[in-house]
Amino acid sequence: MSKDTTIASAPAPQKPTGQKPKGWRLFKLALQTRKSATMLGFGFSSGLPYALLIGTLNAWLGEVKIDLATIGVLSWIGLSYSFKFLWSPLVDRLALPGLERLGRRKSWIALCQGVLVLSFLGLAATDPARAIGTFALFAFLGALASATQDVAIDAWRIDVADEQTSVELLSSIYQFGYRIASIVGGALALVMAGRMSWPLVYVLMAGLIALIAVVTLRAPDTPRAEQGALHATLGQLGELAPRARGLALLVVGVSWAWAIGTIVAFMVRMLQPLAPGKSIPRWPPSRARRGR
Repeated sequence: MSKDTTIASAPAPQKPTGQKPKGWRLFKLALQTRKSATMLGFGFSSGLPYALLIGTLNAWLGEVKIDLATIGVLSWIGLSYSFKFLWSPLVDRLALPGLERLGRRKSWIALCQGVLVLSFLGLAATDPARAIGTFALFAFLGALASATQDVAIDAWRIDVADEQTSVELLSSIYQFGYRIASIVGGALALVMAGRMSWPLVYVLMAGLIALIAVVTLRAPDTPRAEQGALHATLGQLGELAPRARGLALLVVGVSWAWAIGTIVAFMVRMLQPLAPGKSIPRWPPSRARRGR
């Protein structure tokens, strides 16, 4: 056989296909394994509260004639998502009493979903035109639970990833579920509000979160890792002393607590109804000079 014949009979090389699955193909992949199907539900559970609390809630407040200044102050609940890195180590290390038997990550996810259901029901039971302070409290609790849930879900996605369900695939499925929830909590919720009352809309959305909580109870999880190796590494010669490390963490924690407390106090003062003839109070309040 000649050289030319050998070259001609060789199969042509195929171009590698590195495209990520999208659309219905991604949805089919999400339902093939237990982990990926759970990730789809977690993505939905993560995107729904964000859409309802950050966007759709403003439409409800505008419909009941809440002024724009109050709506602007209430939108500060979105800072919970920006500050969630502060308590993410707590979510990673702390074992919840009574819920730890559910799993290392599932315990936190289930707790946050329970708080979300209660916060949505609290919003549905509160009239923002008459009790905007209570309404804002339920909205803040919901945003705090939603941000904490995001931390636990991100950790769960990294822990359960394996060769069959890689982190990349789980991340794509998470985004798919998140975008579906954004449509449900945004456009669909607005359409529903045109045909029913706003409280009923949020009750139905609380029911969706409750359904995802059932999925959470059936989700796989990983055992809690021992912390002895980490503590041994930090205790080696040349590392920061435990006492100095604890003092530094205390200073940072107190500083952040003061900053967050100042923001919350400002929101509370701004949401309080003003008496006739009084102006908006300043924050922080300035002391009057003596002798005047």
